[in-house]
Formats: sequence, C-alpha cells, structure tokens
Amino acid sequence: MVEIELKFQVPMIHRVDVSQVFHHKNAQSIRVQTQYYDTAERKLSAANVQLHLVLHANHWVQTLICEDAKHLGYLEHQVNLGETDAPHVDVSLHRGTPAGAILFEVLGDETQALTLQFETDIVRTLHNIEDQDSQIEVALEVGEIRTEKDYLPIYELRFELKTGSVNRLFSLVTDWVQRYELWLDIRCRAARGDQLQRRLKALPAIQACNPVLIKKLPAEIALREMIASCLQQILPNVAEMMTETNEAEHVHQARVGIRRLRSALRVFGHWSKQIDQTWELTLKTLFNQLGAIRDRDALEEKLLPKLRAAGASYVKLPVQIQPHQEEMQTSKDPSYTTLWLALIQFIQVPFDRQHQQHIDDNLTELVGAEIKHMHRQLLKDAESCLDLNDMMWHRMRKRLKRLRYCVEFISSLYDKKQVRQYLNALSPVQDILGQYNDVLIAEALFKQQVQHHPKAWFALGWLAAHREQLRLESASALQQLQHAKIFW
Repeated sequence: MVEIELKFQVPMIHRVDVSQVFHHKNAQSIRVQTQYYDTAERKLSAANVQLHLVLHANHWVQTLICEDAKHLGYLEHQVNLGETDAPHVDVSLHRGTPAGAILFEVLGDETQALTLQFETDIVRTLHNIEDQDSQIEVALEVGEIRTEKDYLPIYELRFELKTGSVNRLFSLVTDWVQRYELWLDIRCRAARGDQLQRRLKALPAIQACNPVLIKKLPAEIALREMIASCLQQILPNVAEMMTETNEAEHVHQARVGIRRLRSALRVFGHWSKQIDQTWELTLKTLFNQLGAIRDRDALEEKLLPKLRAAGASYVKLPVQIQPHQEEMQTSKDPSYTTLWLALIQFIQVPFDRQHQQHIDDNLTELVGAEIKHMHRQLLKDAESCLDLNDMMWHRMRKRLKRLRYCVEFISSLYDKKQVRQYLNALSPVQDILGQYNDVLIAEALFKQQVQHHPKAWFALGWLAAHREQLRLESASALQQLQHAKIFW
C-alpha cells in the first residue's frame, strides 16, 4: 500500500502558535534518533530509497522507505530489532516485501556495502485528529540532522492519513496552511542529510521527466500521470527556492515545470470534470512573477555579453532587490501551497469510471487529434509570420512550446525515433524565438533607463538591429517546419 504523508515547513512567526496547538491538546512527545545508511556511491539516495535504524522508546527498528515520486507517497517496511546495544543493518529482513524488492534491485551485489552517512535527533510531538470517519496523525518534529562536522536544524509539520478519506486529509491540511502560512516541502530528510554530509550549497535542480502512457489508459488517468510528472519537477525546485542558497537553475526548472503543467491543463484538461479552472489563473500569476527573475538571469548570461562585445558602454539592467528574497516571498504565498495541495489531491483520489468524461478510451487517437491541431495552427502562423506584431510573435512562441511539451507528454505512445526527429525539427525554431523574446525584454528594460543614462541609446540601437535579424532568421526556421516529418 502506498501511504500518503505531507510535510510542511513552518514560518518562524507562526512557530509559537503551532507549538501551542500541541500543548493545549496534551499531545505526546517522544525522542526519535535515526541513523541513515547508504553505499559509498550513494546508490540508495539516487534511487529515492532510504534504509535506516531508528531508536524509539528503547527499541531499535530497521526501516526501509521507497519513495513513490509519481504519487508523492511511499512504500514502507519495518522490522522491530528489540533492545540492543549494538544494532546493525540487515537487508535480508526486507526480503519478500514490495519495498524489499526495490532495495535489492538497487543494491545488486552490494548488500554488504552499507555504511552510516548521517543521523537525526528529533523530538516528535504527536496529535491524532478524528475527522468524521478519518483518522489523521499530525506530528511536530523539532531537532537536527547532523554529521561528524556539521548540523542542520529541523522544525517541520507532518500530516499522515491513518484511516479514512483522502479528501478529509487534504481539507484539514488546507486549513492549517491558510492559518499558519505553511509551505509544502517534498524534499526528503535523507536528501537533505546527504546534502549536509557532502557539504553541498543546495540540492540539484530537478529537470522534467515524462510520464509513461499506454494506449488503453483512460484519458483522465493519462491526464493525472501528466500532472504528476509536472509536480515531480516543480515541487522540489520550489522548495529549494524557499532557501537563501537556491540557484538560478531552480527558478528556471520550476518555471519549465509550471509551463508544462499549464500546457497539460490547457490541451488535455477537458478530459476530466475535476479540473478547477482557477488553477490556471494561479499558475499564470506565479509563472509571471518568477519570469521577471528568470528573464534577468537569461539576459545576464546570454545577451549582455554580446552587447559588451559590440562596444556598448552601458549594459546595466535596472536595480532590483536580491533575487533570492523575491523568490522566497513569491513562493511562500499560501495560495500557491493551496494550489499544490489541490493538484496532489487530484492525482491521489481514486479514479471513478462512473464520473469520468465520456471520452473514447483510444488514447492514441485522442492525443493525435490534439497534436495535429496544434501542428496545423503553428504552420498557419508561420505562413504570415513577417506580418505579425511583437505580441503575436510572443503568442506563436508560446504555441510552439506548448506543442513541444505536449509531444513529450505523449511520446511513449509512439515510435521513439520518429518523435525525436519531430522534436529536433522544433528545437531550432524554439531557440531563435527565445532569442527574439530576450531582445524584446532587453529593449523594454533599457528604455526605462535612457532618460538617466543616455549611453543606453547605443544598446537600444544594437538591439533593434539584432531584433530584425532574428525576425528574418525566425521566419526562415518557421518555414522549414512544413517539411517536418509527422509521427502521428
């Protein structure tokens, strides 16, 4: 059985209030010490598998956890080792279990190569909530992750559905999010411990991973798989953006994930009656807020060096507040956490065929019709691209990206080689249109400064000429799309 657990970080200003909730409920507190094991090559961490020994009420428990990223849950198997002064890891104790099968597949012949990597020391305060026919465990966990040389403080809230309705769990959690401004953090403690042990500034940015679909899959389930793949990319990167050590790539990958999600909802969202139209509005707002940050990073990396090489003496962008502060404030808005919860709830609630949309189950025909429509739409834009204004060029670029992401979503239904050839045909067009968009953004920023910095006129002149060159190159690349070999 895949368990459902949701973990949140608590803002400093609400920690006293949260602690009081547990105090008034006379909640039980226990100390839990955990030792995390892995191979020298960190095979378990790479496979989202955790193996640890837990000291709980004078008893040692060996616990195996296999994260199920697709469903944002996990598989778990525990073995009570009893009271002992010298506990040791024995992987054979998990043999014959679903989680154990994953463990042995990951380890291969290295079942004896596990060593202690780091440990945690946590005071866990538990509060059980009976909500209608559901039982939900809420845990406040305060303590630290530590290695021989460093430590990381922990203050987290965890919600776990013990029995009852998934919907009741999400309803309760949403209330807590809005009351205490909690933000969702799906980064596992093992990953953060590994980060501490390796002394990494931040966890690596997570890139897109496409779903694996089959032809007879119900349309709504296929949509859920697409959304789940987007959340796998968005949520870890957003969590890293909450810290002061995040990198520009986290913002970039979060925006890519959001754009993929918006594409899935726009093109395939009509496959489910459960889609909330307000999701798109919230996603658009967040995407645009993060866009200003990402756009500046892209200009600094790619376009401004070209301006300097051309002899521009003034190539400074308008002053802004520290990027990480802006990212943190933007992403911590409770409305975004509420959105993530709604999307997780959508992919978690059991599928009910009686309430599904009346859609043909031939998934290949369904997605083929959608892709064919977007392809024709893009070719129509290409025919008159030189007559389009800047706003329409931007719309065409968004259509191209939407087509690319949707092709990637459904790529497992078709011949891999043919899909790759089609995507390769789209790639140069997307690259040139991206450069064109960067020029438009740069022009808007430099126009803000010419009154106080007259030298910025040189940059504007160079950008105008470069824009016309890219416009012609884009038109030529778009015309080549009519020769792209279709795969559907």
